[in-house]
Amino acid sequence: MNYSIITTKDIHNDQQLEFNKNGNKYSICLSNEKENIIRNFEDYENAIEMYNFITTLFIKGWYSFDERKDILFDNYPLPF
Repeated sequence: MNYSIITTKDIHNDQQLEFNKNGNKYSICLSNEKENIIRNFEDYENAIEMYNFITTLFIKGWYSFDERKDILFDNYPLPF
């Protein structure tokens, strides 16, 4: 069974972040008007940590969509 647990919107940048449950796995979906990027997680805690981190980026207005997408897949060097 697949369902969305929570959705957060970055209204200023027209982006959305979803935390989903897919059977025994979890996924985070980052989307804008052109792209829909999904990363799957085996571990619930890792998925929550990534969701919270990207939500913090939404709140602080940090990074572009492409940079957030790279962060989601651990391909972006963070300044801290």
